Order: sequence, then C-alpha cells, then structure tokens
Amino acid sequence: MRFQIPGTTDHVRLFERVNQPDGYDIFDVGLETERGIDSIAAGGSFASAKSWVKSKNEAAVSKKEIDAKTKEADKKREAAWDAELARVAALADEEGRPFREVALREGLMRHTSESVEYTPVSDLPACAKV
Repeated sequence: MRFQIPGTTDHVRLFERVNQPDGYDIFDVGLETERGIDSIAAGGSFASAKSWVKSKNEAAVSKKEIDAKTKEADKKREAAWDAELARVAALADEEGRPFREVALREGLMRHTSESVEYTPVSDLPACAKV
C-alpha cells in the first residue's frame, strides 16, 4: 500500500510487494522520496501464513455453500407448508366446515387448553413433506 504524505511529493510504503522470480515473497516498509526509496524489507515463502489464509478462504466458501443449501431447504419447507395450508383450506371449503376444525382434524393445528398452535413443518404428515 502506498500513500502520499500531504503537502509533499513523498510517499509512505507499507508492505509493498517486491516482484521476485524465485518464488519468495518480499515486502518492504519505507519512505519513497525524489531521492529514492529508503526501506526495510522482509522476505520468505510465508507458507504458514498462506496455508492459514487458504484454509480461511475454503471455510468461507463452505459456509456460503451451506447457507445456500439452507436457504433452498427453507424455501422447500415453506412451499410444503403453503401447499398443506391450501390443501386443508380446499378440504374445508369442500366439506363446508370451518378451516380451524378441519386443520385440527388433519393435524395441521394442535389444540391445547390455552390456545391453538400450528404444527411445525417438521411434524407435518408425510404427504406434505418435501
């Protein structure tokens, strides 16, 4: 990274890569002026650092793939839930009964002493699972 010192033509060099044909990486830190470059350089193969960065990049890619699969599975579960709601609504219309009554009978809802709860998607009948 290079940046100019305000009000001058001088530049600060921080971890500037120096091109090397031998496979080693050399980075320098210093000051670049009209008279030349004054810097300190550090070099090496940096195998451990490269390995660590590579593993972190691979983990990030894996996480993105998992997130994409999870999102797709969520869409399928939502579609299954919508289909089951539509099926029960059509059944209620066909029988001329209230949706709540048919949903309770079909296992789409559970009745407790305090309230009526919708059945979680994971507990839906096998016909509604994707």
